[in-house]
Amino acid sequence: MPYVRCACGNRVLVQEGQAGTRVRCRCGQDLTVPSLSLLRGARTPTDWADTVEREFLFLFTSQEHLARRISQESLFHYVSACDRLVARRLDRIRERQGIDIQLSCALFPTGRTLADIQVRPAGVLPAELLEELTRQLERLPSPRVEDGPVAFSARKMVWGGSDRRPEFDFPFTHYVESGEFNELLVDSGCRPAEPDPTDALPSRPTWWNRVVDLVSRWKRGVRAGRQPSPAAEPAPDTDAVMAQLALGCRTPAEVEQEIVRHPGVAQLYQRLGDLRVGLSEFERAIAAYDEYIRLAPSDSRGFALRGHAYCLAGSTRQGLADYTAALELRPADVGCLAARGSIFLELEAWSRAEADFADAIGHDPRHPGLYVDRARARYLQGKVGPALADLDAALALDPHHEMAYALRGTARQQRPNATVQDARDAAEDFTRALEISPDKAWYFAQRAEAYATQNKFTLAVADCDEAIALDPHCALAFGVRGFANQQLENYTEAIADCSEAIRLGLETIAVYMSRASAYGVQGELDQAIADCDSVLTLAPDFAAAFNLRGTLRLAQGDAEAALQDFADACRLAPNWATPYGHRANAHRVQAENEPAIEQYTRAIELEPNNLVALINRALTWVDLGDFDKAFDDLNELLRIDPDFVAGYYHRAELLLRQDEFDRALRDLDRAIVLQPDFGAAYFLRAQVLLHQHKNEDALRDYDRLVQLNPSLPAAFIGRAIAWIHSGNQDKASDDYREAVNLDPSSADDFLVARLLAEARVMHEQEDFAGSIARATDILERDPENLAALSARAASYWYSEQCVEAADDYSRLVDLMPNASHAYSGRGQVYAEMGEYDAALADLDKAVELARQAKSKLILAYALNGRALALTGLQRFEDAARDFEQSVQLCPDNAWVHYNRGLMYRTMGDLAQARECLVLALKSRDPALTPRKRERARASLAGH
Repeated sequence: MPYVRCACGNRVLVQEGQAGTRVRCRCGQDLTVPSLSLLRGARTPTDWADTVEREFLFLFTSQEHLARRISQESLFHYVSACDRLVARRLDRIRERQGIDIQLSCALFPTGRTLADIQVRPAGVLPAELLEELTRQLERLPSPRVEDGPVAFSARKMVWGGSDRRPEFDFPFTHYVESGEFNELLVDSGCRPAEPDPTDALPSRPTWWNRVVDLVSRWKRGVRAGRQPSPAAEPAPDTDAVMAQLALGCRTPAEVEQEIVRHPGVAQLYQRLGDLRVGLSEFERAIAAYDEYIRLAPSDSRGFALRGHAYCLAGSTRQGLADYTAALELRPADVGCLAARGSIFLELEAWSRAEADFADAIGHDPRHPGLYVDRARARYLQGKVGPALADLDAALALDPHHEMAYALRGTARQQRPNATVQDARDAAEDFTRALEISPDKAWYFAQRAEAYATQNKFTLAVADCDEAIALDPHCALAFGVRGFANQQLENYTEAIADCSEAIRLGLETIAVYMSRASAYGVQGELDQAIADCDSVLTLAPDFAAAFNLRGTLRLAQGDAEAALQDFADACRLAPNWATPYGHRANAHRVQAENEPAIEQYTRAIELEPNNLVALINRALTWVDLGDFDKAFDDLNELLRIDPDFVAGYYHRAELLLRQDEFDRALRDLDRAIVLQPDFGAAYFLRAQVLLHQHKNEDALRDYDRLVQLNPSLPAAFIGRAIAWIHSGNQDKASDDYREAVNLDPSSADDFLVARLLAEARVMHEQEDFAGSIARATDILERDPENLAALSARAASYWYSEQCVEAADDYSRLVDLMPNASHAYSGRGQVYAEMGEYDAALADLDKAVELARQAKSKLILAYALNGRALALTGLQRFEDAARDFEQSVQLCPDNAWVHYNRGLMYRTMGDLAQARECLVLALKSRDPALTPRKRERARASLAGH
């Protein structure tokens, strides 16, 4: 019989050679093993097959030897691993015929494994497949074996089994005949077997000799037709007789009848208690064990059994007292130590549980389950390192221990300062646990958490899906999937998952933070803030919750409340860069640029590669007008990350402020190469190309923008403006109408943009009256439209309506007191009107502002105008210096050459004046107005 069933329901594995002995069940009961004749009387292979069931597991090692050599738990796990390996390989076979398999494995203390696979009918599976399976089994990690080898044999019917009862060779026959066993025994420190010429079974000191004898006897029996003599069984003592009598009783009534006949036999009360436990009659079982203890007060088993019954009845503390009493009688009882340790775990007395498991390990250091239990006690005390050491020890003893893998995976993720490598190792541990038990939802959920830590969010979602399919109430799976979906920007799904996790009771910081983030992105700011409040109820000092709530409040427009949240986050986590950056953002919203610079700087000090802080500080420097520092930050950012797209875009914007059009285009080109769908870069590049009169190139960029964003009105109105510059009014009208269709509420804005484009094109075409009319139309709609004011002022000026031009530029100065181009324009108009002092004041201001802004073109124009005013004031040396600087900055400006020619003519140097006028007529950026061209030609003709 492979198993003896205990009254508690457990099955206890037994081996050949245990007849008449007693084995202990996990519940603490001792069972008497009936006589085994499984291997006796076999004469032929058919006899061997007929004496056993077609599916069984048989251990060749006796209980006494097995206990010394290997943990039985480890052996069972190894047998299961072998079975899984064979099943996985057979699952790949498409053409299936029913077969029986006999799988046998022998484990040696040296770490060597021998495998023996037989299949019936023979030849159904290819020989190379059986050879491959044999090698894989021999390479499979095996549990630790000491003091001699251990072996098992198992039979299994596959795909329905063969048509008739199979005939197998005795396991390991070919190894015995080859002598390989003896070699391994010598390597293991065991005495090799020797042939025995007699029929009687010899007495051997080792298990392996016993196997050799069995094989030899079977072979001789086949040859000579003789049956081996049975081994003599020891004469039972009185206690054994009483125990056998008790075991013969199958119902409580039968036991009670025997108690009437034998009222003083303790074993009968034990049997009665065991049967009552099996029937879940725990109170009556306890009463029976009371009598057992009364009759045998020095027998620890009575207390152990009653303690077990108390625990099953829910009286944990009384169970604890009984196990303690049992241990006082038998301090080295590993089962009682383990049971009491488990009770301490349940009572959260983790240090006492750890002590009991430590004592148990001291008495039985080869039992992996004890290390797992102590690891659990240590883990619950926060002793993650020692817990991991215990789990490593358990897996060294038993490389197929499911719970050891699962708990180690959990502990790895809770290690202080856990790394991504810890998460990788944890995921591998849960993978190993799932190979053993693929239907455990918790393992999938835990592996998902490890994947999420590695930013493998798609894998995390897939594992959570598996977990939820197995257990629709697995809160952890919903929580992890919510977090992963939030990271994958599946915000609706993230909110639903986190809400379900909370409903199922997983009210954790991570779940509320994930849902708050998802709510925030979807604009549900009140719900997001409520989740942050929930986090701060759970953990009042959780800096990340203050930080997130601050960003949400800032999004609501409550900058003051946001600043307070960021201040709390910085107080609680003074070395965390992120809240300093967010605090700076709040200051920027309130136009508090100096405090913003302070906070960005602190964030960068804490995290020098903080690209977001660098780019935001650069933009703040721009707001403060410190373009050099802005450039420094942007250049540093692009040094750290040469592929940071936004860095190129914002540097291009800054370069355009300084009229560095070619350099700006190079940065925009780079941004688009790095991110071909970067719509804003196409839009800005198109505007630069239009400014450079590269209309076809600009149209191509707008076409691409329309492809990328076919519902973006700005793309169509931008292209309409490009068509206007190209002279195609029909296509401009088509795009204008499409923009209005997409956003009817912005129709007035689109009309203004169209009128402004037409005004600028008319100005370029020297249709100044038309330009003035278009700009006036805009200003009647919006009297403070700065672009229209600038356009009309320029057209008034170019058409020499200087009073009107001066009025428009004055309005610009009032509306934009720090705009260098407004002062420059008005100053030049004043100079042409002969108002030199007023002109000089405006142009000094324009030069100052342009230098601060590093605007090359405005500076060139302002210097040219100031030189003209200085000429009018007869300050020729100062005028000449300004003209020279202006020419250096913008050599193709026709106006500077024209005005310098006027200076030379005023000074009487007509030759120099002539040269300047000739240059003025050739220059085109910008060209002279029609009237100035006429005067230049007339002046040249007069010479």
